Amino acid sequence: MSMTNIEPTHRAEPPSESESEQMEAAFQAALEQLPPNTGLSHAVRERARALFEVGWISGVRTGHTGPALAGVPLPPETFSEALASLAARSQDSGPGIGQLVSYHGTHQRAWGRYWVTGIDGGASTCCTA
Repeated sequence: MSMTNIEPTHRAEPPSESESEQMEAAFQAALEQLPPNTGLSHAVRERARALFEVGWISGVRTGHTGPALAGVPLPPETFSEALASLAARSQDSGPGIGQLVSYHGTHQRAWGRYWVTGIDGGASTCCTA
């Protein structure tokens, strides 16, 4: 599992009113691109909204939302596939990419909070009777 340490180097600030307004408008524009028969549940839309907000506000704060504001929208299938993937993953258990986890295992020097950025899967070589 690949993880990125999130110990802050700067003081965290909640989204400003203008960041939240921009995010909401962009999220609604993205939802409007979906086919009318998409049928996403309210829970999936709310999870998607939270992820979209993180991405949008991160983009605003790093100056990378220019293309999104320049009238160059993503293809509808890009957003649709992301939401479908989110709906499918909402049934999974265990840590997932983008999830905040706490590690307090055997490697004490690595204890801390991390964002999961990748998962390497493999079969266990150990069996129990």
